[in-house]
Amino acid sequence: MVGDDTTEPATPPSRRWTLLLVLAAAVVVAVLVAIWVVATRPPATVAASWTETADDPGDASDALCSCQQPDSTAALDIHVTEQRGIASLIVGTKGDGSTLTCLAVEVDDGWNSISMVSDVAEEAPAVPDDGVLTRANGLAGMEPVAEDAAIEAETAGSDAPADSSEPSSQHVVAGEVGEAVVGLRLQTSAGPVEATLGDGWFGAWWPTANGPELNEPVTAQVTLEDGTTRTVELAPDEYVPS
Repeated sequence: MVGDDTTEPATPPSRRWTLLLVLAAAVVVAVLVAIWVVATRPPATVAASWTETADDPGDASDALCSCQQPDSTAALDIHVTEQRGIASLIVGTKGDGSTLTCLAVEVDDGWNSISMVSDVAEEAPAVPDDGVLTRANGLAGMEPVAEDAAIEAETAGSDAPADSSEPSSQHVVAGEVGEAVVGLRLQTSAGPVEATLGDGWFGAWWPTANGPELNEPVTAQVTLEDGTTRTVELAPDEYVPS
């Protein structure tokens, strides 16, 4: 007597290949989605988001509210605004002639900012057409700034080794430029930085962990409207002659 054959039929090769291709496609899609999420997720810190050249002129209207001191009654004329990564830089002068530089970051539903006011340099001469005059030079501490950074730090735990390579402050510099100056490229501890020019002023910032560098001049390449260039040193609050 012939017994019943209850063995399940083997999966046809064509079907196996189809299943493998579907699984492979699903893995590829999952990897691409993960890469896209990481790539499009904004950096959690000011230093991580910093760029050599400003992204755009920036909108000072929202950041300005956090930059001005509540008890300040002096009018503020804004000369330079720029956006590098997640940070906005504002450079302006008050009615008394002092210089205000402010680094601001939008965090969750509000703004974090650090403002620095430089005294009036009454002894400074007028800036010549091809000259540069440093009006503000200081450090701002804006790390960490975003909720993501706080979550990552909490997740890492207190036993996690500190990342000593992450700069903890930002070097901010601003000042006046002559009418013939059309470009200002700074050589800094973070590498080359293209300063933003506007209304006869310049402004720039870069991440740094070296506080003593404030006592060192910043080398800058000045580009003039006739296409010529020259190299100068921007000493803190010191006039750079032509």
